[in-house]
Formats: sequence, structure tokens, C-alpha cells
Amino acid sequence: MRVLAIRSLALLLPLLGAAAAWLWRPPSRRAAGAVYLATFWTLPSLLLVQLLAQRFGWWTFRFDGGGFFGMPTDLFLGWALLWGALPALLMPRVPLAAIIALMVTVDLALMPLCTPVLILGPQWLVGELVAAAIVLIPAQLLARWTARDEHLRRRVLLQVVLFCAFVVFFLPALVLHIAGASRPTHIPWLLQQGMIVAAIIGLTAVQEFAERGGGTPFPFDPPKRLVRSGIYAYVRNPMQLATALLFLMTANVWLMLIGAMAVVYSVGLAAWDEGADLARFGPEGERYTKSVRAWLPSWRPYIEEPATIYFAEGCDVCSQFASRVRALGPRQLRFADAATYPTRLQRVRYEAADGTKADGIAAVARALEHVHLGWALIGFAARLPVARPILQLIFDATGAGKDVRASGPSQV
Repeated sequence: MRVLAIRSLALLLPLLGAAAAWLWRPPSRRAAGAVYLATFWTLPSLLLVQLLAQRFGWWTFRFDGGGFFGMPTDLFLGWALLWGALPALLMPRVPLAAIIALMVTVDLALMPLCTPVLILGPQWLVGELVAAAIVLIPAQLLARWTARDEHLRRRVLLQVVLFCAFVVFFLPALVLHIAGASRPTHIPWLLQQGMIVAAIIGLTAVQEFAERGGGTPFPFDPPKRLVRSGIYAYVRNPMQLATALLFLMTANVWLMLIGAMAVVYSVGLAAWDEGADLARFGPEGERYTKSVRAWLPSWRPYIEEPATIYFAEGCDVCSQFASRVRALGPRQLRFADAATYPTRLQRVRYEAADGTKADGIAAVARALEHVHLGWALIGFAARLPVARPILQLIFDATGAGKDVRASGPSQV
């Protein structure tokens, strides 16, 4: 009887609390998105905590039926709501430190009461601190930044981590666990390369939403401007395409089913939502919808307004680069001498009609995106946050980034 009461209350109390909080003070669309994100964050991070607990002996569960990686499903979902949805709904303006202190205190009080379902080990407090660090704190930060529309780069980073955790860790673990199948141990080399390309497509799409659109891929936190540049000049739904490809390339029948489900979702519900989202951009969005396919990438980009790349004609490296890019026949890309720029440039500069500026390696990468999908993929990879500074450092170390004229601009 005690075991049944513990398992029932562990799920019902947080669930009813979240439902009551939602009905008592219905959140706005953005605030609702913040609640969803906080809850989504807890799912893969709690699974990670449970796996760590098994490894280090922080705690164990004793139960019959309805389990998930050694943890009762009801306790798992109840914990996710307790640390995800409830604080985001009830305490959106309470200082984060106070929320952390309160929720950890609640946990410290409740966990010993869950005996005999939960058996605490001698180091269970260490596990509690680890859980707070990787579950509670990031979940509530993501919720707050989303609800308040602040710290765009930080919340995009957390969304990327969340997306990767779901795609690479949580969903495969869940599906394989339910199916009783083992995880794939070998993926053919060619498919591995394809997965890398798919990952680049997904990551550059998120980056483009943040840099050019001022928003994120999450439907409740969308870009404020229509994004037609980068990968979006080739395909309208690159993130959905990347997700489907990643699962389809695992060569595992169960994970491939997830990819198929992603296709069904994207063609159905996501397509409807995308149409409504693009409609808010009026004729501009309508032209974009008619010109760029939803799923099958075009070989050449759709670019309405021309961009300009400035380079020093007196610099041999830059002149050679400009000549080679010109020979590739880029669309809507003008070449100009850096000496004509209003101010002195230190590196090659790319400027788009929407005001976007890029320098050095990022400018070169942007120029390649005007050619075709093959060169664009190289540009996408070069512009990613980790790759870009490394490549720039390499070019600077070789002297390609130094000033070539005392009174003129310098390059790459």
C-alpha cells in the first residue's frame, strides 16, 4: 500500500499542481513555450542523472513494473514536472537562487520519505547537487531567458544542447528500451559522413535563425525577421530535414522509425505551423514559400537582394580568392575594392542587404554560400562557432590576416 501511495503521489501531486497553476494563471504563448522548454530539458538530463546514480551508487529504486532504466516511470515524470514545469509556472519572477534553494530543500525532505521505493546511498547528497546543476538550474535559466526574450545566444546554446540530448541520447534510449533492442554498435563509414553533413545542416540552421532572424527554432520563440539566407536559401525546413536524416542513417530499424515519424510530423503538423508562421511576413514570406522547396534542397540558392564582399585588390591572396569565387558564378554577390569602403577594414568584409556583416573567415564562408550547395556546406561548417575562431587563428598565424598596406585594408 505504501509503495502504491508513493508512486501515485509522486506523479499526481506535480501533475495536478502544474495543471492548477496553468488554469489559475494561464501563461502567454511565450511563457507557455518557456514552461515546455523547462520540462523538455528535465527529461534527458534526469535520465543522465539516473545513469550516473547507477554508476556511483547514489541511490537505487525497488519496484515492480512501469520502469525506465531502473527508475519508476511515475517518479521520473513527477520529478521532471517538479523541477521543470512547476517553478516556471509558479515562480517566474522569483530570484533563481531562491528557487534552487526551495526545490533542493523540497527534494531533500521528500527523498528519504520515498523508502522503500527509493533506497538512498551514502553519497546521495552528491547526486542531489549534481542533479541540481545539470537539471534544475539549466531548465529554469532556459525558461526565464525564453519568457523574457533575453540572452539570445545563451538560450540558443541551451536549445542546441537540448535538441542534441533528445536526438542523440533520450529518444534513441527510450525507443530501444521499449523495443528491447540494443543500441547500434556499427554504422557504415559512408552513413557516418552523411550524419556529419546532416548535423552541419541542423546546426547552421539554428545559427542562421539567431544571427539573421533574432530568434530560435522553437515555435514559441521564433525569429523576428524572415530568414532566407544561409541554408534557408536552399531549403525551408533544414532542421527537420537534418533530424530525419540523422535517424534514417543509423541503419537501425527502430531508430529509422523515428526518422519516418519525423517526416510524417513535418509534412503534417509542422507544415501547417510553418505556413501560419510564414504568413506573418506577408508577400515576402509568400515569395519565399514559392521559391524554396520545403524538403528537397536546391542546388543553387534563392537570393533576392545582392550582397557585397570587400577585398583589397592589392593583396595577392585576396585577389586570387576573389577571382576563384567569381569563376564559380555566385548568385547576387558583388565584389568591391576594400579601398572604396567608408572606413578602413582589417579583413575581408561581407555585407548583406539586411545589414548583416561578416569579417575574415566568416565573410569568405558567406561568399561561398552564394555559389551552390556543395560550396555552401563548406561555408556553413566554417562559420560554426567552434570552427570559425580556429580557422581564423590559422589564417592569422600564416600571415593571411595581417595588414598588407599601411594606409589600406588587410585581408583574410
